Amino acid sequence: DEVAARVGGGELTRDEVDALAASMRLAESSGAWSVADVALIDDLAEKLGPIVDSAPVEREFYEIEELDDVSQHSVSAERIDRPRGSNGNGSDGIGMPGSAGTAYPRVSRDPLRQLMSGTLTPADEFAHVLVDEAQDVSPMQWRMLARRGRWASWTVVGDNAQASWGDLEESARAREDAFGRSPRRAFHMDTNYRNAREIFDVAETMIREHVPDADIPNAVRETGHHPTDHAVPKDDVKSALHTALVLSLGQVEGAIAVITPQRWRTLAEGVVEVLPERVVVVDPLGSKGLEYDATVVLDPGEIVRESPGGVRALYVVLTRAAHRMAVLRPVADASLGMTGTTIGASG
Repeated sequence: DEVAARVGGGELTRDEVDALAASMRLAESSGAWSVADVALIDDLAEKLGPIVDSAPVEREFYEIEELDDVSQHSVSAERIDRPRGSNGNGSDGIGMPGSAGTAYPRVSRDPLRQLMSGTLTPADEFAHVLVDEAQDVSPMQWRMLARRGRWASWTVVGDNAQASWGDLEESARAREDAFGRSPRRAFHMDTNYRNAREIFDVAETMIREHVPDADIPNAVRETGHHPTDHAVPKDDVKSALHTALVLSLGQVEGAIAVITPQRWRTLAEGVVEVLPERVVVVDPLGSKGLEYDATVVLDPGEIVRESPGGVRALYVVLTRAAHRMAVLRPVADASLGMTGTTIGASG
C-alpha cells in the first residue's frame, strides 16, 4: 500500500491507488502477471531500454527442480569441490540449504522470484495485425500493438456502443497513433443476423438514449416472440430465476445463459447447478462475443453500476440472445409481487 501511494499518489485517485496495491499483491502472491500487466511491462521496456544480461553461467551436468528431499526420488546429491564464496555471496550458490556444492541449481518456487524471472526480447514486427473487439483495447495496449505493427497492414473491428473502456476519446487517439500514416478505409457492418429483431429493438432503444451516435446495425430476423421484463421482490429472485430458466428450457433446444452481476452470481450458480448442463452462468463482460439461444438478464441496473463501461456493458448483455430473452429486475418492495410485461409487444 505504501509503494502504491508513493508512486501513484500524484496521478491516481485513492480508489485507483488501492486497486494498484491490490493488483501488486495478487501478482506477488500468484507469481503471474495479468493481461493488463503485459502492456505495462512493454511500455516500461520501451522507455527504459534493453538491459544487457551478464555472461551466462556454465550449466551443470544435470539440473532438476527444487526438491525438499531428493532421497525419496533415488537421487543423491553429489558434492563438487568448489571454494566457498565462489559466486561472491559467501556460499556456493547452487544446491539446497545445507548441501552447498551439490551438482544441481535450485529452481525457486517462490512466487515473487517466478514473477521476476522472465526475459524481455525485442518486439516482433508483423506484416498484418488483426484486432477484434477493438473498443476494449486500452491506450497502453494500442501502443504495445503499434510497436509490432509499424509497417503492417491492419484489420480492426470494433463497436463503440459495446466499449468497456471508459474514455473513448483517449482510446481513439491512441488507436490513430498506432496506425501511423497508413491510409484508412472504413466499412460499416449494417446487418445483424444474431438477434431476433424483437430482442435487438430493446437493446437499440436503450443504447440510443445514452449513446445517440451509436453505430447500430439492422436486425433482419424475426421470431414473433418479444422479450419479457419482470420486477421481482429481492426475496423472490431465486424462485423467479428458476421459473424463468425452466420456461427457457422449454422454449429453446440450445444454450441458455444467466447473465448476472457479481452481486447475484452465487445465487445464480445455486439455481443453475440443478438444471441441465446447457444452462450456464456468465458475467456481463465475460458474455462479450458469445451467443446463446436464450438469456435471462438478472438485475440490469446493477450491471450498469458495476461495469466500467456502464450502459455499454448492458448493451452487450442485451444482444447475446438469438431467440428468447427475459429480464429480471430485483426491487426492494416485497409487496410488489411478481409482475411482468412483454417488452415491445404493443409495438
